[in-house]
Amino acid sequence: MSWGAVLMNVTQSYLEMDQAYNQSKIIDAESKLNQTLAGIEARQIERSAISVENQGVRAAMIEQQKTRAVSSDAVAAMAAGGGGVDPEMLARIKQQGDYNSMSAIFDARTRAADMRFDANMVRISSRMDAGSASRYGSSLKREATTGAIFNSMDLFASAYKPKSTSSKPKSYATNASGSRITHGGKQQ
Repeated sequence: MSWGAVLMNVTQSYLEMDQAYNQSKIIDAESKLNQTLAGIEARQIERSAISVENQGVRAAMIEQQKTRAVSSDAVAAMAAGGGGVDPEMLARIKQQGDYNSMSAIFDARTRAADMRFDANMVRISSRMDAGSASRYGSSLKREATTGAIFNSMDLFASAYKPKSTSSKPKSYATNASGSRITHGGKQQ
């Protein structure tokens, strides 16, 4: 193989290695962008969770208002009927109102906790994807570098192969009987 061909092949190997390094940089950049987008999505989910909790508190306040209104109407109806106020009935109305109020808060907090969990899962998934992308980019660089080095070594080794079929150096001459002849012409 000629030195020109060797140099062309070595150059090609190193260009492929450079391409792998550039592709690795692109993968890293895409990974960082995806992590940023996942962070934005997670924050949006968390804001929605806060909104859900606030809606639950508002629903609880409405339930408390309804309880006071029902309790007031019950007292007015009992007084209008000429009878006394039944404390047991008022206690049941208050108990039901408290239950409805606490239920609204509990439901909202449960939904908000689920949403926060989803936000955390988006972040974790993003980190896992980034780790996979980083490992893939490193693998591309490693394979390209290893391939370029071994390819170059093979090409240089093939360029340095001796042209003769004999494995003995040229200065190692023998006569017909197989004895070695030195430069002085004497046999050894």
